[in-house]
Amino acid sequence: MKALGKFIIGVMILVMFGVPSTLIGYFYTIDTLANNVTEIKQANLSTKMLTDPKVLDQEVLPIMATNNVADIVEEIRKSVVSITSTIPGNLMHSTGAGLGSGFIFTKDEFNLYIITNAHVLENVVNIVVTSPTLGSFSGEIVGIDPHTDIGIVSVLLDYISDEVKDLITLAKINEQIDIQVGDVVLAIGNPLDETYSNTVTMGVISALNRQTNLISESSTFIQTDTAINPGNSGGPLTSVDGFVIGINTAKLSSTDIEGIGFAIPITEALPVAKSIIRTKSSNRPSLGVYVSNVSETFLLDGKTILGVLVENVIPGQIAEQSGILPGDIIIKINNDDVSSTTDLSTILAKYNVRESISVTIIRDSRYEKIKVIL
Repeated sequence: MKALGKFIIGVMILVMFGVPSTLIGYFYTIDTLANNVTEIKQANLSTKMLTDPKVLDQEVLPIMATNNVADIVEEIRKSVVSITSTIPGNLMHSTGAGLGSGFIFTKDEFNLYIITNAHVLENVVNIVVTSPTLGSFSGEIVGIDPHTDIGIVSVLLDYISDEVKDLITLAKINEQIDIQVGDVVLAIGNPLDETYSNTVTMGVISALNRQTNLISESSTFIQTDTAINPGNSGGPLTSVDGFVIGINTAKLSSTDIEGIGFAIPITEALPVAKSIIRTKSSNRPSLGVYVSNVSETFLLDGKTILGVLVENVIPGQIAEQSGILPGDIIIKINNDDVSSTTDLSTILAKYNVRESISVTIIRDSRYEKIKVIL
């Protein structure tokens, strides 16, 4: 009995202390092992994340989400042409060849009309227009405007076969398109010679409303770092959506300068181009001012004012002679409201040289009317 009693006491001690200790040790060991396994898994996962892509719940789009540049370029190219010509010689210079670019922007029942730079067409003969989709055709100068460096060439539709006429593509133009500094842009043209026809370059809009003395007279220009070279003149500067925003016209060039090119805004070029087609003449009236859109609206006499700011006046031109000054804001031509530089170009195109107009300006918070003979 005495031995049995000791056995029972021993079992009780084991139950009271041994089993709980054993269980505690067991669960502690399991928990430690589990934590170690988790840490090992996390370490392995951290290493794999450097090479394994993370699957997200939503789609991540590239920066140019909706634009396939190659497809856009292919479409733009259909409207871009090269313009080759002969430059007649004289006693001082031998006969030479001219090369420029342009694009088909409109047509009527008789002609295709191509917009380019005036300097591409000055003093040239035997113009040949070549399109990658339509072929090569003789072109005629409709008119040029040296002041804005806009020129128009026509190609008779009779020269183009019916099968090829179906391939005619007009450039995409949206005068209301919003462009900003930093927007990606494309230039397409024929730099240097025909070996490099339909060359595409890409860059950004570097500045808007930029003035330059490279052109004899115009308003303001789009500045871009897109590569522009001799032969690109007259070709389109487009958005990555394929809309023409400007006409490449000039660049600064020296060993110390890179990436400063200029394009005529399409909103400035179109009124001039349409006027040349309508009148078959380059005799276009001018105020002789550099202007830009007013950056923000303001109130005068309780009214919201829109207009264009006179950035500068061209020495010796009619604006200076009539008393228009830098800093003036032009708000009306006769009874037509002027709310943008496009409005100003469109309105002036309705008048003739030597015609008298009334220009309403704001100067020093006062309205003034100035008589100007265009």
